[in-house]
Amino acid sequence: MTARPPISPAVIAQMIRATPRTLHHMLAGLDDAVLSWRPEPDGWCIKDALVHLLKADQNAFVLRIQAIINEDYPTLGGQNSAHITAAHRYDESDLRELLDELAHQREEYAAIVENLTSEQLARKGFYPSHGDFTAADFVYEWGYHDYEHIKQIATILRLYIWPQMGEVMQKAVERP
Repeated sequence: MTARPPISPAVIAQMIRATPRTLHHMLAGLDDAVLSWRPEPDGWCIKDALVHLLKADQNAFVLRIQAIINEDYPTLGGQNSAHITAAHRYDESDLRELLDELAHQREEYAAIVENLTSEQLARKGFYPSHGDFTAADFVYEWGYHDYEHIKQIATILRLYIWPQMGEVMQKAVERP
């Protein structure tokens, strides 16, 4: 594998700022039937994924990054935002409100990421189930996490659209 130049935390901040706009463009014009549709009875709908992004910002990223930079080798934990999302149904949430809240929140949190020093990024915390993590690990996982859920939302949309294509087209393209 060829070496890859690193992506700076400032670029990760741009990525997490862009996610609400990306999702707005992906989801504009879709009605609640699509946004609340679940490919599996216990699976997530698009709105669940959006709420998960909102909750993960605070629980999985900001609190842990702040603990690492403000405490001496903290033990990390926190709520499992995937579990929280799965335990609640968010199909009644308004798309515009979710995206507006995410955009507002992301402005604040991206500024935190942009202002982290190299010394702060290198600081460590201990996560009992996994071991040592640096603040940088959580910064980079934040960008990765966003793209995982953008991909999840795209897959839900593909599954929703699939049966609307004719039989010949379904044979011509890859099933999601």
